[in-house]
Amino acid sequence: MKPKLVEPAPLAQIETDLDALLRDGKPIRHDFGNGNRLHMDRPLPFLCVHVGSHQDAAFHAVSANASYLIAADIDLAGEVARLVARRMRDHCGAFLMLDIGELAEDRFLTEDVPFLPPFEIALACGNTAAEKAALKRFATAASAPEAKYRTPRVDELNPTTRAEARLWDDPGDAACLTVRFAPIYRAPGTNRVYPELRDLVVANMVDSALQAVSAFLKASRLEPPATHRSLGRRVYIDAVVRADRAIDEVASTFDFLLAVTPINAEPAWLEFQAGAFERVPALLYRPLEFEVAAQKRKLYSVSLDHLEDPLLTRLLSEKRQELDLQLSMLAARGTPGFAELGRALYG
Repeated sequence: MKPKLVEPAPLAQIETDLDALLRDGKPIRHDFGNGNRLHMDRPLPFLCVHVGSHQDAAFHAVSANASYLIAADIDLAGEVARLVARRMRDHCGAFLMLDIGELAEDRFLTEDVPFLPPFEIALACGNTAAEKAALKRFATAASAPEAKYRTPRVDELNPTTRAEARLWDDPGDAACLTVRFAPIYRAPGTNRVYPELRDLVVANMVDSALQAVSAFLKASRLEPPATHRSLGRRVYIDAVVRADRAIDEVASTFDFLLAVTPINAEPAWLEFQAGAFERVPALLYRPLEFEVAAQKRKLYSVSLDHLEDPLLTRLLSEKRQELDLQLSMLAARGTPGFAELGRALYG
């Protein structure tokens, strides 16, 4: 008899968590050692799965979803995913597992291109019409964005010839879409990462996965969401709240409009007018009650690395950049650089 691959305790606790989710709407965020985690912020007809403990782009793409499983062990992933699939399929009427990972290497698919060659995305699915609809939509969505660096080329993932095949051969009777993409965000032959390119890949994978789920639901003759983005997160982890509060704490230390408003505006205008508008008058400002450099250090001490949501990460990053420029403007009051920084901030 084949030994049981998963200890009863994690599965029993997950079963209890699923009961609470379906009965009371209580979100699940269950960590069960070795980097294993099940996160479901509400009952949803899909589960994104990633096997492995390395926090690569596939890890971040999966953990950005409202329903995901990170498992260091293949067998554990299969056991937990099948349990979730059974319960959610009974509740939602249909259920799709998205097995997302990375290919072992970034293969150049062709040499005869004027710039950078396309990169590989390999897909596989079951034989049902709904699974095929999900695969088709994922392929279309992943190929649609105008690439800033390299364009994707979608191919079929052949589990008999590629080492990056399905994580488990038997998903049970659950529908499954397997996604593998080339690690184009890594510098060839090194462990160095291009952060901007990684973020673009993650955002593309997340959006394509949600579009695939929407197509799957429609093909399953269930009512699809008004927009695939409504399948995204509604519950955010504590790290998001902490980052937002830390950035807001910096923003609340100064009143930007008050600080850039001259205290001698009327006399300065009269002086400017009296001089036939030829000589710029001296402008006087209120003294700052803080050190600009200290606030900038505080601003950039806020970590945005583990928020599990690409959109929120980008929004908070843009807010941090805005505050950085505002602080730079305050430091440059009364200098020619003030106007240049203003143009950088407001256009």
